[in-house]
Amino acid sequence: MLFSQNLKKKRQESGLKQQEIADMMEVNRVTYTNWENGKREPTLENVVKLAKILKTTTDNLLGQTIYSKVDLLRFLDDFDVSNIKDFTKSDVDKLKFAIMFEITKNKVNALNLKDDLILKYKLDKDEREILNTIFSEVQDEMNDLFNFKLR
Repeated sequence: MLFSQNLKKKRQESGLKQQEIADMMEVNRVTYTNWENGKREPTLENVVKLAKILKTTTDNLLGQTIYSKVDLLRFLDDFDVSNIKDFTKSDVDKLKFAIMFEITKNKVNALNLKDDLILKYKLDKDEREILNTIFSEVQDEMNDLFNFKLR
């Protein structure tokens, strides 16, 4: 399902009107409507805000990705997290995979890793919020993975 379809479905499930979400997002209704109609796409920062408003995850809004391509194998050092607000969905997926790899392969503590990235790239409040959301989603995915293996 496309982002625009997911967005509309989640909004309808929440019982909110387009104008209400637009007001919460501090954008005009036409901008929000364009996101729902697929004419425009919001920034990653706005996707994070939408996920919070609609009480869902960014993965759910954007459509979950299966990590199956070797193309995804990028190491954390390959990313310039200072421009995280401009990351595409593909960039976010690759970053998540790199974080998972770093945590599992190199046995790095997730909180230390996140703190290191925040300090290294001098992330502002909004960028930290995006990174926190990404780490939270990585944690959920890893918990699902390990719970699956234990069954």
